[in-house]
Amino acid sequence: MQNTKIVWSLDATNLKDYPPEKIRNYPYQALRLVYQKDLTQDILTFLKDYKQRDSENSSTNYKPVLLDMSHKHQACVVGLEEAYNLINKKELILVPEGREGGLQLKTDCWQLLFKEQELLYLNNGNVILKIEAVSKDEVRTSVQQGKEITNGMEVVVPSSKNPPSLFDLAYIDIKPFLELGLDYVILPGISNARELAIIRKKLASQTEFPPSLLLKVDSKEVYENMGELLPLVDGLMISRRALALSLDPATVPILCKSLIHEANKLAKITLISSDMLYSMKQNPTPTRAEVSDIANAVIDGTDAVVLSKEIPRGHNTLRALNVAAKTIEEVENSPTRKQNWTKSPIQLQSHAAHLAYYACVTAERVKAKALVCLTKEGTTAKQVASYRPNLPIIALTFHDRTKAHLSLIRGVNSIVLKGEPMLDKVLPTVKELLKKSDRLKTGDSFVFITLSLSPISGKASNLFTVQEIN
Repeated sequence: MQNTKIVWSLDATNLKDYPPEKIRNYPYQALRLVYQKDLTQDILTFLKDYKQRDSENSSTNYKPVLLDMSHKHQACVVGLEEAYNLINKKELILVPEGREGGLQLKTDCWQLLFKEQELLYLNNGNVILKIEAVSKDEVRTSVQQGKEITNGMEVVVPSSKNPPSLFDLAYIDIKPFLELGLDYVILPGISNARELAIIRKKLASQTEFPPSLLLKVDSKEVYENMGELLPLVDGLMISRRALALSLDPATVPILCKSLIHEANKLAKITLISSDMLYSMKQNPTPTRAEVSDIANAVIDGTDAVVLSKEIPRGHNTLRALNVAAKTIEEVENSPTRKQNWTKSPIQLQSHAAHLAYYACVTAERVKAKALVCLTKEGTTAKQVASYRPNLPIIALTFHDRTKAHLSLIRGVNSIVLKGEPMLDKVLPTVKELLKKSDRLKTGDSFVFITLSLSPISGKASNLFTVQEIN
């Protein structure tokens, strides 16, 4: 079983090319939808159809949706009839959309975007320009790093980019999304803990089952305030390319490992994003660096890798998903692979954390075939998964929404129980269910973990026990 999950990204402009009935069997485990205000109704229509088709086909595992509210660009390239190659070019003139005489940029903040002697990045750094002279309707730049430019490439000028805040989300009407049972929301890189707490409280007040919140880590400020921010969210989406624009790029790989490690301490989700497999928008095969990106993310212990939202604009979507899956499987099945971090039991601060840790240790020592946990809201499964045990985690839950949430957690495979079994029937029910689902066979041992229903006590208690399928 593939442990590290794949998050497939769809831009709102691509939804009509990928209707739910077409993508149902694509090899991904979660779907990231990049929000765009003027296409809100298209996104809602897609989500409604996506959810409806899932309920009509209960045999298909539901793949949770991550609504990405973090995507806000300063400008983008428009007006090109074909790709423009900057290799061996020394200068480039930039002009507003619709004007002749240079590369056209679509932006609402032309006058505020450019600062002389500052650097401008296209496509998160694939193209680097230095701003030499700025006028009302023309910007002259010198080429520091030249590659091919295509329509839709995003423009970033770090020196004029305002940090996101609570007010950036004020224009979004989130209620229709909550009514559809949205699974996750990816928030922009807000570095103010107070603002983040307000957002969480507001979402919780609008629905009985609020979506899980993932914070985009894309700046020095977010990273430096992580101690205050991480407890307020359910996980992180780490944007390595965006981080490299605000920090020394040489520090980013170690920084990412540190963030994953800190998130695992608190049993939080981590996603790694860095335009993964971006080149497959045009090419049928990825670069060696792109494959290495995915492999290193797996070794670092991330829950999921996020593929580039540009891939669906080309013709290699399925090929890219299969490349990602094969890379993950090769790394996870390698006999020489070792995780480059450990989670120390010394820092455990709760009964659930202690129980999960020693259950994992016991499972390895007795050579169990799986860790099986009974979890109502997913907390137990997340605690167990945070130790990255080298064996399957089977989460038994009572709610479809919990199953959807756990679909993003590394190594976790969920089964929904129909009704809560009587206390004295817990273990027999679990064993029978595992046999019927073909997860385990007669003679296999497993470690059973529960923080609620106890099969050996007259009341709920925290325990784990080694069991055998018979």
